[in-house]
Amino acid sequence: MTYVSIECDGDWMLNNRHCYLLNRTKLSWPDAKSECTRCGAYLVEIKNEDENKWIEEYLLQDVFCRSKYECTSWIGGTDIETEGQFVWGHSKTPFTYTNWDFINPNDFQYSIKIRDCVDMFYNGQWNDRACHFLANFICEK
Repeated sequence: MTYVSIECDGDWMLNNRHCYLLNRTKLSWPDAKSECTRCGAYLVEIKNEDENKWIEEYLLQDVFCRSKYECTSWIGGTDIETEGQFVWGHSKTPFTYTNWDFINPNDFQYSIKIRDCVDMFYNGQWNDRACHFLANFICEK
């Protein structure tokens, strides 16, 4: 059996055979997605509670704001194609794990459905937000 050593470049952090990077450049969701692609990665696709907790503990550990809504990080989720059906933007697979913040997703409360992208608060909970919002973002490869 051949074992492949996985290492992450520069500021990327290794977890469970994937490399992650919190980019603190504030971009819209589409621009963040493009920037991850430029780095040979994609906006993070969170598969389970362990991965979500790792991101919270290791990538978002020093991110804190007076209001959690002010400093969030884009993750790869979106319901832009079919309202209410969230999928991962890179793999196009539906969510099998979620960690929504209280009352989220809450796009259904608005007559104009504009909250089609998913960001993560520094406490690891998720929020649906308008894709043009400028936020940090998390890439995975």
